[in-house]
Amino acid sequence: MKRLLLLIVFLTATLCVSAQGPFSYFLKPVPVNSVRADGSSTEWYFKPTAQLTAIQFTYDKTEKLFKSSSFSSAGIGVGLKHYIEVDGKMVNNYGINALIIFDASQSSTGSVGAAITIEALRFINIGPGINLKDKQLFVLVGGVWTF
Repeated sequence: MKRLLLLIVFLTATLCVSAQGPFSYFLKPVPVNSVRADGSSTEWYFKPTAQLTAIQFTYDKTEKLFKSSSFSSAGIGVGLKHYIEVDGKMVNNYGINALIIFDASQSSTGSVGAAITIEALRFINIGPGINLKDKQLFVLVGGVWTF
């Protein structure tokens, strides 16, 4: 029940502040912007994000080492993305993501986790997280899609 409440709060929090500037293109494509008043042509926007884990390294407290699992989890969340203009289009080149991770590798019933990741090169995602059911730390590497 706590996880469901956390998910609802996480997803509705973005709707409450959607009238602010960085949320103006939350569910829309970012248009090509002219140079801003301060002379820069870069922009920061919050965008919905989906993530697929290619490799997840989970820390095992008893053995005191990291164990790896591949294609073990997926996540959704919100990212703060940096956009630049490339060939007449606005393209995000890096960003920071806050994700809820749905993990199927740790137990047969599955579990939920939270992660903060850094995105680079418009696709590659890496960052730490915690499995909320087992209280295990993990590091994930994967791909991210921004909507």
